[in-house]
Amino acid sequence: MENPNRTSEGFGPRLAGLRRAAGLTQQQLAERLYVTRQAVSRWESGRTQPDLAGLQGLAQALGCTLEQLVGDLEPPAGPDEGLRRTCRWVFWSKVLLATVQIGLWLWMGKPAGVWLPAIFLLCDGSVYLPLEAMVRSGDFTLLAGFDRRLHYHRPTLIRMVQMIDLTVQLNGLAWILIGFLLCLPMSAETWQWGFPVLVVGYILGMLVGIFMVNFKYSSSLLPDEGERRRSHASLPVLVIWGVVFCIQLGLCIGLAVVYRIPNNTPGALVQMGWGMPGMVLSFALLFWEMHRADKSAQASAHWRPGRAFWLLLAGCILCAAMQWGAAIAYADSGILH
Repeated sequence: MENPNRTSEGFGPRLAGLRRAAGLTQQQLAERLYVTRQAVSRWESGRTQPDLAGLQGLAQALGCTLEQLVGDLEPPAGPDEGLRRTCRWVFWSKVLLATVQIGLWLWMGKPAGVWLPAIFLLCDGSVYLPLEAMVRSGDFTLLAGFDRRLHYHRPTLIRMVQMIDLTVQLNGLAWILIGFLLCLPMSAETWQWGFPVLVVGYILGMLVGIFMVNFKYSSSLLPDEGERRRSHASLPVLVIWGVVFCIQLGLCIGLAVVYRIPNNTPGALVQMGWGMPGMVLSFALLFWEMHRADKSAQASAHWRPGRAFWLLLAGCILCAAMQWGAAIAYADSGILH
């Protein structure tokens, strides 16, 4: 009979053997640990690993020792608690700062200023909460670009996710401060172009920060050279999309500033009516071509633009041209007022 305690196998198979030896199903073990059956399945398949507290709970539920459960295996990498505390401190400091700013804007009778800290806080919160949950649970399947078929170096993956989180939070904190200091003396007319410029600066700062963190850890994230080449197969698609997206953002801001199109007017609505479909098409291009790049990598082939790529790119260019034309019409005749 196979010994489930042998030390030559990985953690997943060993956990499955101990569970079967204890006469438990995945669902029964999950109920004892107050987790989902899918979490147990991911542990046994090797896609994720529980943290130290999870290992202690497993040992108790299976009636074995930690030595029997882990043995001579490399202990699962845990997050850097110092980084977690720093991210938490930055995020909640930002919540307090944004709340104070919103109160000040309302007290000064400038309700338009409320939008800037509110948007930055909402965006940063939508990054902080999911990334914190990933680090805490050890499940990174929802991380953009994560491929469960690849064998990541787990300590590097955890460190990279924590650094992305910290970079995004610091960027948001900086732009909340910068926005308040710059917008305080702004007139209502200046605010019309100052607001979108600050939003674009915040977005570009976030994207550049994420790119730099990914670049720093990319070489050590995947020890296997073949898997590393496969993960980099979509890099040309990301670069092309990044250029297209930055042009789209720059066009939105540039047209509003050059042609003096105020916010909350029919002219601004027309600009959004052409700008938003263009951005939707650019994201469709990104996801579709990344899917094609992944399939090409699996077939050991290089990615090349297909017909859908050129059609989606043409759609982006058409939307940009119509957006520009609408701005010119606004400046020449004022019919969009």
